Amino acid sequence: MRDSAERDPPPRCHPGTREKATEDIVHWIKEPNPSSTVLWVSGRAGVGKSALMQKIAELGLIDFGGCFFFRRGTPGRNVKDHLFTTLAYQLAMNVDGMLEHIDRAVMQDFSLPKMTAAVQLQRLIIEPMRLLPILHSPTIIIIDGLDECEDFNSRHDILRLMGQVTKDPDIAIQFIITSRPEHQICEMFNKEPLLSKTRRLVLDDQGYNTTADIKRYLREKFQEICSRNMADVKNPWPSEYDLYKLVRRASGQFIYATTVIKFIGCDMDFNTPQEKLEIILQNGPMQASVFSELDCLYTQILSLYPDPEVLTHTLGVILALEFLGCPDYLKSPVLIALITGLGEGKLHRVLRAVQSTMEIQNEPVLDNASNAFLTVGQRYLIMKYTNFTCKKSSTYFDSQRYFTFVCQ
Repeated sequence: MRDSAERDPPPRCHPGTREKATEDIVHWIKEPNPSSTVLWVSGRAGVGKSALMQKIAELGLIDFGGCFFFRRGTPGRNVKDHLFTTLAYQLAMNVDGMLEHIDRAVMQDFSLPKMTAAVQLQRLIIEPMRLLPILHSPTIIIIDGLDECEDFNSRHDILRLMGQVTKDPDIAIQFIITSRPEHQICEMFNKEPLLSKTRRLVLDDQGYNTTADIKRYLREKFQEICSRNMADVKNPWPSEYDLYKLVRRASGQFIYATTVIKFIGCDMDFNTPQEKLEIILQNGPMQASVFSELDCLYTQILSLYPDPEVLTHTLGVILALEFLGCPDYLKSPVLIALITGLGEGKLHRVLRAVQSTMEIQNEPVLDNASNAFLTVGQRYLIMKYTNFTCKKSSTYFDSQRYFTFVCQ
C-alpha cells in the first residue's frame, strides 16, 4: 500500500516536478461525467511512474479507495494473489459503508483469501459496493507497475477483470493503471472493452517536459550537496555543460538522475563529490559499480527474450545507427530488419522485448511515391553512414554490404 513498511521509504516526486502530469490525472479524476473509467499511465523503465502514483495516492482525495504497488522479485508483490484482498482492506477503511459488507462476506466464508482473483473481486469488492448508496463520485483505485507482476497470464487476467468491471454501470470505480508499454499489455488495451473505456497518459510524451523536470531535480540536489559538503567550491557546481551532459544521458529517466545523486551525495566513502562527478562523466571501469542498480533493471527486462545472440545483434545495429547520428527515419524497423537480416516478423518480436526501454521509429523508409525504392536523398544519407563495422559474436560483418543491398 502507499504507506506500508514494505515500501519505506517509497519513491516520491521531487518538489516542483511532474506537475503537468499530476494536474492531468487530477482533472481526469474530478471530471463530472467521465467518458473513461480507466486511466493507463505508461512510460519506459525508470521514468518515474511509481513516484507519480505515490504522489497521487498521498493527495488526500476524498474519493481515494486504495492502491497496490507491484514489484518484481518481491514475494507477495510480484504476483496477483494478494491484489484484491489488499484493495478490499483499503476500501473497507476508506469508503463509508464498505467495512460492514466486506466483513460480512469474510465471516460467511473464511476461505475467500485463498479463492481465485475473479471470486475475490466479485465477493470482496463488487458485491459489497452494490450494497452501498449511490456514491457522489467514483472511487479511485491505483494499480501500479502491472508489468512487475511476473506471471504473463496473471497480467492478462487482471486486465480482463478490469475490463469486466468497466462494463458494469452500477459499479462506481475508476482505475489508474501504470505499466511499461510492453507488448502484451498494449494488446489488451488495444481491444475491447478496455479500448473504448481507457484514457491514455504517456509520460514519455514531450508535453510532460521530463527533461526540464530532471534538470531541476539535478540542479537542486547538487545545491544541497554543495551546501552540505562543499563550502569552498565556487557556484554554480557542476557547470551548465556538465549538467547538460547528465540531463542528456538521463534520456527522460529519473532513475538515472537519482542514481547519480545517490552516488555523488553519499558521505560513506573517501572520494569528494567533485571526484565522484568525474567518475560519472568520464567513461571507465569505475562506473560499473555506480550503475549496478540500472544494470539489474535492464538485465531483467532484456533477459525475457530467449535468444541473447539475436538480441545483442539487433541492439548493436540500433546503437550504431544512433551513434552515427542517422536521421530518425533511417532507424525504422524496416531498415533494421534489412541490416540484421532477421526479417521484419522476427525483428518485431525482438523489438517487443525492448520497447519498454527505447523508442523505435515506425515510419517506413520506403519512398511513398513508388512504395518500393528509397529516394535519392535517403540513398545518399544511407551511404554517408556506412563506414563502420558491427560485431556479431566472434565474426565481423560489414554494414556497407547491407546498406548497399537496401539501396539496390
